[in-house]
Amino acid sequence: MFALKTRNPYETAKLSGMAQAGGYCISAFGPTLYGLVFAANPVGQLQNVCYVVLILVMVVTCTLIVRSDLF
Repeated sequence: MFALKTRNPYETAKLSGMAQAGGYCISAFGPTLYGLVFAANPVGQLQNVCYVVLILVMVVTCTLIVRSDLF
């Protein structure tokens, strides 16, 4: 999908690297942060609210990127 939004292989590599770095940060810190929040709030309401907010942010961001001609 990155190749569809870029003009040459170099831009594709840069965009892919940026996306992978973000994904690795989420996968590295996500479980730790979830554990800390769960220790403070075992019921889970705060975690559910955070998940919904993150999903909404991701949907809006993805929609803007798909419609954009910049990337």
